[in-house]
Amino acid sequence: MFSVEKSFTVKKGNIDKIFHIITDFERYPEFVPFISHTTLHKISPTEWDSELRFSLFPFWITEKNKAFINESGDVKTVATIGHNSLFFQDKQSLWRVQKIGEDVKINFEAKFKVKHPLLKRILETSIGYLSDSIVQAFVEREKAMSYGN
Repeated sequence: MFSVEKSFTVKKGNIDKIFHIITDFERYPEFVPFISHTTLHKISPTEWDSELRFSLFPFWITEKNKAFINESGDVKTVATIGHNSLFFQDKQSLWRVQKIGEDVKINFEAKFKVKHPLLKRILETSIGYLSDSIVQAFVEREKAMSYGN
């Protein structure tokens, strides 16, 4: 089981803007590394079905997820049955956003099992780099939006 936990702080961040960036799944291909395509179906104001296409080195993976805002206000994603067969199993992530004074603290957690042996070897050596790249993309997106880009 792989487990990733990252925390970072956006100085003088806007919590509403950051929350919007996290839940703006359709725009992920514009700024999240490795993601090339998304399809989104909004079920309710707090629940979505999404399909993401991304590249992890030699693999192109299409992943179906259910995303929702839980009772704590966190954004949680869970891989749906259609994708759990070949590459991943029991994949889920959680984004928690908190206002602390003028700053915004963001916690990201992801847990998953890898079924494909080559992908497992790749992730064993690169999970830190991959997760840092993804988290940094959200920080940079918030900065770009702060300057009107």
